[in-house]
Order: sequence, then structure tokens, then C-alpha cells
Amino acid sequence: MVDDSLLQEPADRCVRLVALSLLADAQKAGDRLMGVARELRDGDTRSDDALHDFRVAVRRLRSWIRAFEPSLRDAVSRKQRRRLSAIADATGATRDATVHLEWLRKERAALTAQQRVKFSWLREWLETRRKNGSEAALAASRDLDAMSARLTRRLSVYPCPVVAHERAARFGTSLAAQLLKASEELQGDLAAIHHATDIDECHRARIAAKRLRDVMEPVSEVAREGKTSIEALKMLQDSLGDLHDTHVFLKEIAPRGKGTPYPPGMVHLARRLHARGARAYATVERDWLNDAGASVFAHVQKIAAKVESRASLRTGDAFTSIAM
Repeated sequence: MVDDSLLQEPADRCVRLVALSLLADAQKAGDRLMGVARELRDGDTRSDDALHDFRVAVRRLRSWIRAFEPSLRDAVSRKQRRRLSAIADATGATRDATVHLEWLRKERAALTAQQRVKFSWLREWLETRRKNGSEAALAASRDLDAMSARLTRRLSVYPCPVVAHERAARFGTSLAAQLLKASEELQGDLAAIHHATDIDECHRARIAAKRLRDVMEPVSEVAREGKTSIEALKMLQDSLGDLHDTHVFLKEIAPRGKGTPYPPGMVHLARRLHARGARAYATVERDWLNDAGASVFAHVQKIAAKVESRASLRTGDAFTSIAM
């Protein structure tokens, strides 16, 4: 977490401090994933949490680097950013197969004997995908470990002029600006969603929600609205994620060829997936669309204002004097 004193520090320094912390978290998550390599290869569900934690840690690091790219341009090269993106993508196949398998396990009891024949085939297909993808996920962990030493060295220093005509931007000011920018991007992406079938729009909103949450989390305790906003964004992320998983899975089990009917077993699963997607969309529509999420965005504005106010205080001023 970012404390009040850091908000008054130069932005270039503190952006790097947070990035170093996030990189260390990603390294630890990668080590935990390598520690359950056998379980991951075998499809053992005990590896699910380690895979999830690694994905989240890498995502948070990437979100931070993206948000503060101007400050980190000299420390994180374009090639390194692409490399981090590839690391994140490499875990996708195993993650998607894991999520689909979990959903299938819950649905099995509702299938008839005839439907379970196709169900068994689909389960085996997903288990193979998960196993094949596990090697890519483990390779991604090793790749992060390989690039971490150099990235740590580059993040540990930054250029600072001996004589400056203007005072360096404070971290709190830069952070407040990024909070507002991420909030505006999410609002714009949500406004573009009109139907559950707006797949691309829903996907962009899901990514935007993650990015806003990742920028806000380090300062979520600065204001009382912080934790409430983080929880609301997590619920949005979950709903949009559920909708995304539904879209992906429906596409994967869809018959190949125009007009081809679903085979026995798949009809039931397709209907269940459509119902699942409809429930997820209804939640998003109720809580976020058509300005339903206005209160959360108002909270983000309050947090940004408080962060910027604390950044402008003189050293020694009482932080408790600020009330919003």
C-alpha cells in the first residue's frame, strides 16, 4: 500500500517503487507456480490457485507499467512490455480450460445418460487442452524469472536533474490523474454496451475495470470510499469475466458448419451457457449500465481528489485535517 509520505515524493521515484513491489509479487507467484508444476501438468486442482495468483500478479504489473508509461519509458522497453504481454497470454489456455472444466463438473448431474456421452468427450478434450497449456504457463513463469533481474536493475534508478527549473511532479498528482483517466475509460467502454451480444465491447470494459482496480488498489485505504469501490469493481470484473467465459465456451462447442445442429449433450450445455451469460449480463446492466454505476465513479473522483490534496501538503502538515 502507498502511504501518505510517498504521495508527496517525486512521481518518477514512487512509480518505480510500486513497480518494483509488483514485480517482486509476480516473481513470488511464479515461484509458487513452479512449485506445483507436477500438479499443473496432471490437471490437479490444487494448482489452480497458484496459476490464478500468477496471472493476477503479472496483470497488476502490466497495468501499472501501462498507466505510468511516460515515467517508466526509460526503465521498461517496448520489447520488455511485449514480453510481459506474451507471458500473460501464455497462461490463457490452461486458465480457460480450468474454468470450463469447473463449470462442467457442476452441470454433469443435470445431464441424461445419452448427453453424458458427449459430456465425457468434451471433458477429455478440455483436460488435454489444460495439460498442453500447462507447459506454456510454466515456460511463462521461467521467462518472467529470466527477465526480472534486468528489469529490477532498470527500475531501481531514474534520471534526476541537478538543477531543475520546475519542481518534479509529485506522485500523488500523477496517481490522481491516472485514476481519473482509467475511470473515464471504463465509463466510455460501459456506455458502448447495449446487449449481451456486444462481445468486443464487454471485453474492453472488462479490461478497463481491471486497469482501474489495479491503479486504485495501492491507495484504496486513503479514503473510506476506497475499499467499497474496489469491491464494486471486483464484482463488475467477475460478471464481465463470466460473460466473457460464456462467449468463449459457446464458440468452442459450437458446431462447425453453417446450419449444423448441436449434437446430443451439447444442446443442453449450450442452453445452460446462454442462461449463464444472460444472468451475468443482467447483473452488469442492473449495477453499471445507463449510469447505474455513477456512485462508484463519484467515489473514484473523491479518492483522486484526496490523493492529490495529500500530495500538495507541506511536510509535517496533519493529514487528519483533510475531510472529504
